[in-house]
Amino acid sequence: MSIEAWKQFYQLLEQDKTLQQRLTAAYHRDMAIALLIQLGKEKGYSFTASDIEKAIASARRELSESELEAVAGGQGMAFPQPWMQLLISSP
Repeated sequence: MSIEAWKQFYQLLEQDKTLQQRLTAAYHRDMAIALLIQLGKEKGYSFTASDIEKAIASARRELSESELEAVAGGQGMAFPQPWMQLLISSP
């Protein structure tokens, strides 16, 4: 169980349209996390909800200056996948 395993799975997820399609079944944050863990296991990855949460928190801290300006300016940030919007929403 590790954040590294999550990051590796996430890279796969970005490329795999079938996995992305399966995630459309998630309609709230906890369901998205549980489904990500399940799909990760199916592909041989082992990570926990805590690993996902830590990676999300880390990504939030790493926003670029231009991204911060866009959010501060009211432009917001677009995420192409609805399940990603569920993940970044506050718990």
